[in-house]
Amino acid sequence: MGVKDWFRRKRLQDYLSSDDQAAILSAIRKAEGKTSGELRVHLDLRCAGDPVARAARIFDQLGMRRTKERNGVLIFCALQDRRFALYGDEGIHQRVGADFWRQLAAGVIECIHENHLAAGLCLAVETIGAQLSVHFPRQADDRNELSDEISFHSN
Repeated sequence: MGVKDWFRRKRLQDYLSSDDQAAILSAIRKAEGKTSGELRVHLDLRCAGDPVARAARIFDQLGMRRTKERNGVLIFCALQDRRFALYGDEGIHQRVGADFWRQLAAGVIECIHENHLAAGLCLAVETIGAQLSVHFPRQADDRNELSDEISFHSN
């Protein structure tokens, strides 16, 4: 299947197999096992405007600002429009800075453009998880504040 065919898929379920979804969920759980931070992956089919603005809206809709240490991160991808964004709450953003997000996004986008969506999303989860574990190590009383499930919106 060519790159153009890959981006023309009509349903979100066509982009990630059940094994791909399981790998992403496993990466999220493994990353969150080392940090008090929270990670979510959200997939849209379309994003006509700025993907960072869309990610911020999804971040709020998913209640991700309610984490105790403001250390939630959303990995957002609009598949048909080839748009991608990372959105970190103020706690993590203040510690890693804009260059971290830009460099990671470039690596993930490269994976996605090579038709390796699941690998790119896992790369993002693992890299962000490593930074969260440094800046927000898991505490004895830590609890999972947000769902780990991948969220989808078909527009």
